[in-house]
Amino acid sequence: MPKTFLLDASAIIAEPSLDLNAKLITTGKILSELKSMETKGLALHALMTEQLEIREPKEETLKEIEALVSEKGFKTKLSVQDRELLALALQLSREKADLLVLTDDFSIQNFLAILKIPFESVHDKGIEKIMEFSLECIGCGKKYAFSDKLAGKCLHCGSRVRKKPEFREITG
Repeated sequence: MPKTFLLDASAIIAEPSLDLNAKLITTGKILSELKSMETKGLALHALMTEQLEIREPKEETLKEIEALVSEKGFKTKLSVQDRELLALALQLSREKADLLVLTDDFSIQNFLAILKIPFESVHDKGIEKIMEFSLECIGCGKKYAFSDKLAGKCLHCGSRVRKKPEFREITG
């Protein structure tokens, strides 16, 4: 089975030299992010020569990603396009594709690391640690899940609750 590359807009813009036997995939919404005529032309040529395939994630996988994005506190960090790309990455990884996601987007890389889906940066160094968020009371330090109904106040002491980043090593 050939290597499957799932491309974010940054990977299409960079026009990486990839193995022609590789399978290149992206989503329609990612293609809509392309702004310059040059990159749109590059993508169109790749589509016409069947080197690039447009696939959309299944609705149930997209819902799963939406729930994970909310649960992990990334709702404001990941666009609709990003979430669709993540859903397709999850779907392809479950289909046992020999998958590598190409993206320079740190939020996407971070979430791929959480999902343990292989990725590579196109131009940048890429992330070195996973950043996850928690909700924490500034008064007593009690931690809450993003699904808890808090109205911004600690249920224990009444102080303000804030979103706090936490970092951990990338594994697997």
